[in-house]
Amino acid sequence: MTLGDYLLSRGLSQKVIDELLPYIPNGSDDSVFCDAATIMEPERWFYWPRQTRFVLVGQCPNGDAVAIDTQKTPGAVFYVACELAGGDRPDDEFVICVAE
Repeated sequence: MTLGDYLLSRGLSQKVIDELLPYIPNGSDDSVFCDAATIMEPERWFYWPRQTRFVLVGQCPNGDAVAIDTQKTPGAVFYVACELAGGDRPDDEFVICVAE
């Protein structure tokens, strides 16, 4: 499965995918963006249980995640405060929209 197919299966529109793909590195390269393999297997990098809303695409210098929303505001970019993620806390308590 290609990254484009994976993102489409997660609910992103083709327009958002076309805008995002040029920024995704082909391999691991120390950038803040994840490569395709890491995005398609987020449990290798950062994951919280029962999470289906966000596709993780990058990492902040402090280790927190950068994610794309696939449900409420598809294509919007969010900062994920990883120390607050998980448990019974609703997503909206630990994600902050930084770009729509």
